[in-house]
Amino acid sequence: MKSNKVKKIDSNIAEAFEIIDEYLPKRYVSKVLKIVPDTTDVIIRQVKSRKSGDLRVIAALQQVAEESKSILEK
Repeated sequence: MKSNKVKKIDSNIAEAFEIIDEYLPKRYVSKVLKIVPDTTDVIIRQVKSRKSGDLRVIAALQQVAEESKSILEK
């Protein structure tokens, strides 16, 4: 049962990074810091480049990417 949960989380993270890789703007760090103020710019960049780490940062990266996507699709 635990294995299924881990696989589901991994697939959710992979799906999030598909959006992040495609739509995250070049200047994303300050926007992510507004969403997750108790982190650092170094951690944000590490999570993005490693595609793993703090789930709150991944969620914030995805949120910023989705906002950028919605702007681009208008």
